[in-house]
Amino acid sequence: MDTVPLKDNVQLQLFLNAPQLDGTASGATLQPGTTIHGRVAAAPASAVAAGSSVRLTRDGSSVDLPVDKDGNWSFALPATEVKYAYTAATVNGFSHSETTAFALTASVLTAPAITTPAAVPTASAPAVIEGTGTPGNTVAVTGAITGSATVAADGRWSVPFGSGPLYGKLAVSAVQTSPGHEDGPAATAVYLVQPPVPALALSLDGATFRQDALPKTISGTGVEGASVSVSIDGVPLDAGQGSGPGVGGKAVAGSLALAVLATGGHWSVPFPTWLAAGQHTLTVSQSLDGIASAPLSSTFSISAPVAAAAAAVSPDRSTGTPVLASTGAGGLLPAAGAAAAAVLLGTGMLVLGRRRKPAAPESAR
Repeated sequence: MDTVPLKDNVQLQLFLNAPQLDGTASGATLQPGTTIHGRVAAAPASAVAAGSSVRLTRDGSSVDLPVDKDGNWSFALPATEVKYAYTAATVNGFSHSETTAFALTASVLTAPAITTPAAVPTASAPAVIEGTGTPGNTVAVTGAITGSATVAADGRWSVPFGSGPLYGKLAVSAVQTSPGHEDGPAATAVYLVQPPVPALALSLDGATFRQDALPKTISGTGVEGASVSVSIDGVPLDAGQGSGPGVGGKAVAGSLALAVLATGGHWSVPFPTWLAAGQHTLTVSQSLDGIASAPLSSTFSISAPVAAAAAAVSPDRSTGTPVLASTGAGGLLPAAGAAAAAVLLGTGMLVLGRRRKPAAPESAR
């Protein structure tokens, strides 16, 4: 839509989007004279208003850059090596957009190359970071480690990674420097280092616990700040869980288990009370920046509670001799014996009575 001129130098105000860099990030370092591209979005209109331009300002001086029908604009980075600060706004007559600010650095130095392999998890950090650059330049490394090295005549350089333990995602940045020049653009690399396997304070492997005499906790040590994942038979445990398999805690990518943050190098979860009798497998691992250690696995068993004794044993207070506690069965023995004797006596009397019956009179025969 075109600007509509009105009398007395009055115009209708147009909505204009602020200009943005296209393909170059603010803060980038580029070769002097590099063409910088930008764009003005048309939305919500179907096209950028005809006659629009981008007013680019540096060090108090401004220049209006033409904007084509698709909203594209561009300018060349100056030839002098220095850090430049810019502001830019889209203008059309008396209408203008919000202002965009950005910075760019012009340097003849190039980015060094980092040749030490990265991007795959390893059990330990590399001993050194190596790469190539311009002989005589200095390569400065920052990030997970700091250090510098002079590029040798063969174009190679190396910086020790350090002697301390380093785990997780280790990002490093390397730039070439040289007196009289702005620092060159950065080369970056990210090293993925697995933390060590966490340790248990008490080994559970091969142990057996009664259901009525379980340990209070499962605990151990790990890397300070690591997320420790604990599970039994694939069921996650966490620091607030003990009576049953619940939910909550801090999720760890790619793991079924929940996480307990290792504080001071120590971690602990309640021993679950819901485990059935039988064999179980405990699995523990720890992670930093989403990089997990190898798991620690222990197999242990749960046995049923000891059955109650059939009869309690208590000492005779007069003699101190252990005797079975009275259950009422002792009084039944004499009674049973007496009854049995009565039955036997009655049977004997019946037999005797039969034998002693007088013979029938002769006349009755």
